[in-house]
Amino acid sequence: MIVKIITDNTDIKNIFKELEKSNLLGIDTEFIRDKTYYPILSLIQLAVNNKVFIFDCVKKNKNLKILREILNDDKYVKIFHDSEQDIEIINDFFNIDLKNYFDTQLANAFIDTELNISYKNLVSRYLDINIDKEQQTSNWLRRPLNKNQIKYAANDYNWLEDNSPQLYLLPQEAAVDYNNNLWIGYQKKDDGPTLTPGGIRVVQLKDIALENDDVILI
Repeated sequence: MIVKIITDNTDIKNIFKELEKSNLLGIDTEFIRDKTYYPILSLIQLAVNNKVFIFDCVKKNKNLKILREILNDDKYVKIFHDSEQDIEIINDFFNIDLKNYFDTQLANAFIDTELNISYKNLVSRYLDINIDKEQQTSNWLRRPLNKNQIKYAANDYNWLEDNSPQLYLLPQEAAVDYNNNLWIGYQKKDDGPTLTPGGIRVVQLKDIALENDDVILI
C-alpha cells in the first residue's frame, strides 16, 4: 500500500492516473466533535487502487479544491462505512451535495442479521483482517500527526475497496443507498466479479421488481 499525505505544496497529478484506472473511491474522514456543536474536520482519506491519499484539512491546502471536484463528480462511486457523519461533514465543508455513494454498513444490513456492524467487524468478517482502532479518538487537530495516526488513517478505510464488491456483487442480493437507489449485484460466471456498467445495475427504487435472479424494470 502506498500512502501520500496531501498538503498545500503537494503535486497530486498521480491521483488522476489512479482515477483513470478505477471509479471506486474508498472515503473516510477524521474529525473532532467533542466540545463543539459542529465537527472540526482534520483529514479526508481517499483510497483508490491500493493507494491512499490523505488530505490535510486543518492547514491551508490549495489541493482541497481538486478534492472537491473529485468528490462532486458523479462518475465516481464513493464508498463509505456508516456514512451519515462523513457525508454531513464533507457536504458542509465543501458546500456540495455528495451523490453516487455506497455505504457498506447499510449494504451489509440487507444481506445479514447485524444491522449496525462496525467497520472493524465488517473487515474481520469478510477479509479476515484485524484492524487496530486505538488511534480513533486521538487528537486529530494536532500537527504534525504522529506515525501511528498516519498509519491508522491510511489503513482504516483502505479495505473499503475490497469489501464493497463482496457486499453488492453477491448473487440475488440487493442494497439501497441513501439516495434511494437500489444496487443489484451479481457475479459473472466467466471472469468473476466486475464493477463495469455491464456488471451492476443501478435503478430507482420505485422502478424495480425482483423475479428469480433477474431485475425486471416496470
